[in-house]
Amino acid sequence: MVEHKQGGSVILERFADYYDPERPKLDKIAITPVDGAEPLAAALEAGDIQYVGGNPIPSQLIQRFQSNDDLKVDIKPGPGFQSI
Repeated sequence: MVEHKQGGSVILERFADYYDPERPKLDKIAITPVDGAEPLAAALEAGDIQYVGGNPIPSQLIQRFQSNDDLKVDIKPGPGFQSI
């Protein structure tokens, strides 16, 4: 963890001396909480965020995301982690 803003984002960077040199696959990731369905949709559609996960996706956004050719929506029913 290289940066943490209270109530905001967390930035994680790859650890060069990790025991498995093939992992992790990302060099850096920023995790930013987005509160509310409309701000979440706007951020994803604008390209400000590239991945949504963790909490359930607001149901009113599923069809909206599916109709957007710039987004990939893959729905698999089951318990556990939810993401777009």
